Amino acid sequence: MAAQPLPFANPSTAAEPAGRDPLPSLDGTGGNVFISGHSLTAAPFPDYLAAMAAEAGKPIRWNMQGMGGSSMRSRYQPPEAMPQNGMPSLDRNGRLIDARQELVRPTIPGGGYDVLIITEQHRLLDSLVWQDTVHALRAFQDAYMEGSPRGTTYFYTPWIGLSDRQDPVAWIDYETAALPVWQCVVDRVNQDIAASGRSDRIRLLPASLSLAYLVERLWRDDAPAGFDAMEPGARLQALFTDDVHLTALGAFYTAAVSYLWIYGGSADAMPLPAQADAAQGAAIRSLAAEFVASAAAGAPAQDATACRSPVPLSFIARYVSYTERTYHRAELGIVSSKLRQVREFIRFALRFRKGLG
Repeated sequence: MAAQPLPFANPSTAAEPAGRDPLPSLDGTGGNVFISGHSLTAAPFPDYLAAMAAEAGKPIRWNMQGMGGSSMRSRYQPPEAMPQNGMPSLDRNGRLIDARQELVRPTIPGGGYDVLIITEQHRLLDSLVWQDTVHALRAFQDAYMEGSPRGTTYFYTPWIGLSDRQDPVAWIDYETAALPVWQCVVDRVNQDIAASGRSDRIRLLPASLSLAYLVERLWRDDAPAGFDAMEPGARLQALFTDDVHLTALGAFYTAAVSYLWIYGGSADAMPLPAQADAAQGAAIRSLAAEFVASAAAGAPAQDATACRSPVPLSFIARYVSYTERTYHRAELGIVSSKLRQVREFIRFALRFRKGLG
């Protein structure tokens, strides 16, 4: 299978908006990081990120808000306002945390957060409709800028469930097609921020596409050392514990991509997970660097006017087809599931006929 094109330019190579400092750099004194997410950003992801910074000689301090299965809209609420049957909003020490309050009035030493990493639920169009992704991301950005006006936000794109580890082609194609829509989410919020006269901007951290890149590389016949003697399906089992959650090795990869995307530098000295096969860990580390380098040399950023156009019907069709096959068919049966697919296509086509809104 041919390698997938990278449908974006690395935002780290773009010119900074006027009045903004450059990206945080480990040439300085380290920094503070806040991560707001769910199981896709849970431990060991932040631990690996911190270990990579420490190995570079500039350790970071970090805190997090983890809330299983959550949307940004849910995580923006104070803990007492969250549904009683929902997952709790917990910090890195397992204590309840009000993320908005922590961002507005940071309690971490140093008085603010240099980096905010934030993610959304992984069903893209459903999240846009039912979880109000655009406005929730803007709300988080406003709170973050109030408490850390010189910080930088990274929207960490989530990945949808991998329906078939024996044949990941449909998943790779979906994630490649989804990335420009996630980019439009970020662009839409940035346009609103610019219209308000502010200079801060949110950057895309394409974790989902980086994972698709990794899966595609490991699926090929010329898989790197450490994976080359394994069957293709077994290679993916080394990355995923189920359809969406990652093993320690998979989390190490997304942490390596995130570290390189945010801070730059070399992957060569990144400490490998203690439990990882050395050859596999080294291969994963190299592929993370390869992805980031490929992205930096990728296609030009998409035309800003594209995000004011309707969400492409081709993507809507791909989305409802993939979610029907992955999530609904086993529950509803093929006939009811296909009828639901048609209804959802019509709903999304009407909802996004003028863009993200």
